[in-house]
Amino acid sequence: MLTQKERDEIADCYKMTMSTKEVERRTGHSRNTVRRVIRNVPTKQVGRPEKIDAATFRRIRRFVEKEVRAGHKVTAKIIKENLNLGVTRRTINIALKKNGITYEIVKRRLPLSPSHLVCRMNFAKKHLDLKTDFSKWIFTDEKKFSFHGPDNMASYGTPNARLKRIKRQVGGGCNGTRCYLQ
Repeated sequence: MLTQKERDEIADCYKMTMSTKEVERRTGHSRNTVRRVIRNVPTKQVGRPEKIDAATFRRIRRFVEKEVRAGHKVTAKIIKENLNLGVTRRTINIALKKNGITYEIVKRRLPLSPSHLVCRMNFAKKHLDLKTDFSKWIFTDEKKFSFHGPDNMASYGTPNARLKRIKRQVGGGCNGTRCYLQ
């Protein structure tokens, strides 16, 4: 059993950047004893300390998963406001990216082939000729559609917690892709 004085002596020799053999020779202790003492000597931390520690990131991850499951829009600004974090939005984005939570950008418009365009035109012509009552029909180019009201460009949830940045669709087609009856 080593005394605290002997442990400090071994640790001081090691901190002076000596090799384990040199520490062993100077102190007269075996190599295993020196290694056991050195293993418990804290090393100097290199670089700037993390702004977001592991516990804070777990709070962020739980919040993101809960919001995405609920179908709400999640951004770094929303995370910062709800969790009262003392870091910048950019720091939150970096932490999310470092830990594998990514943003998914929804494409601006639907990928329509020429055959899709022809089918849309044929559908519109057929129903215009039949004098169909369109008062209960909703045509939309949106990828997802909610009946309960406007979606305010909100993100829609996926089970694997991918955040979505929705880009507004500009200049969509004259005919819709989906039809919903009330």
